[in-house]
Amino acid sequence: MDKNKKQELEKTVLEYVEMTDDEKIDFVAWEILTRYKEGFEDLAK
Repeated sequence: MDKNKKQELEKTVLEYVEMTDDEKIDFVAWEILTRYKEGFEDLAK
């Protein structure tokens, strides 16, 4: 899946799936951590 389609899908999920604000924050945080996992691991060294 290309990057633009994935981002569009994520926006759709956040807009149309009923989630609490905390659940939305968790979803976005998970996306950021998985996308930049390698960078975070380098920083942790």
